[in-house]
Formats: sequence, C-alpha cells, structure tokens
Amino acid sequence: MKERPILFSGAMVRAILSGAKTQTRRVVNPQPLVEDGEEADLISDLHRSGGRPPDWLRCPFGVVGDRLWVRETFACPETVRYYRADDAGILPPGTKWTPSIHMPRWASRLSLTITDVRVQRLQDISEADAEAEGLDGRDLFACTWVNLYGPKSWLTNPWVWAITFTKGTP
Repeated sequence: MKERPILFSGAMVRAILSGAKTQTRRVVNPQPLVEDGEEADLISDLHRSGGRPPDWLRCPFGVVGDRLWVRETFACPETVRYYRADDAGILPPGTKWTPSIHMPRWASRLSLTITDVRVQRLQDISEADAEAEGLDGRDLFACTWVNLYGPKSWLTNPWVWAITFTKGTP
C-alpha cells in the first residue's frame, strides 16, 4: 500500500466529510495518443474490462488499496488547526491561510482508501457517478468541471481517471 497526496477544493472537502462524495475524476496526463481505429479498440477493451486501465496506462494516484491524503487550505497558529472548508471564519491576528498545495502530511485530517480505478472519457460519466462526485447530476458536474478547468475542458472530452474511494482518518 502506498500513500499519495491529492488536492481538493473546500466544497469537495465538505462533500467528502458529509459522505456525499465517494469519487473523483482527474485528467489522464499525458492523454493517450491513439488513432481513430485504435481509440475504438481501446474503448471496446475498456467496456469489456469494466473500465480497468490497460497495463501500459498507470494511474498516478494509485491502485485499489492505496491511500490518498487530502490536501486542503488550512491555517495552523501554534497548536490549533483551522480548515477553510469548515468556514472557520476569524483567524487569530497575524495568521494567514496556507494554500492546499503547501499542506504537509501531518496537517491532513482526511485519508481516502482507493476502492476502484477506471479510465473513461469525461463525458461518459453517468448520472450515478456524477452523484458519487458529490453533485446533483451530470449537468452540474459538467458546470463544475468547466469552472475548474476552463470553458473548453468539457468539450475536449479528455480521458480521465475515475477513482472511487472510502473515507477514513489519517
């Protein structure tokens, strides 16, 4: 079992904490370079395998059984930790928020255990999977994706890692 960090926005941290979010999608990087006919073969193979990635396509977030520790915006004056996702409000004077990218492992309060990893085209997300993303349906998922990744990000329909997880504590 390996542990790796993963970034989440405040809204997504709240969805994980509430139990509403049990999946995340991340862009496959680099995107598989396949010809039209090869892409049809790859899609066919993925459908037959339940979306399990082929051996040559490794998920950088891990495999089933690995753990992800959540990075989120936080502040840690002295011995108390504040998390922006909690809408902590007023911080002690002179205290500033630390961006999620700079969160060290010891400050993380959430650990996720990977229970499934699939690869798929972004627009192939189902209604059920959009709800597992913590959102009320595919349309809201698409809007959220565009807000995070830019106006053309949904239209380009990139390959994504669909990672399912269970919540735990560090």
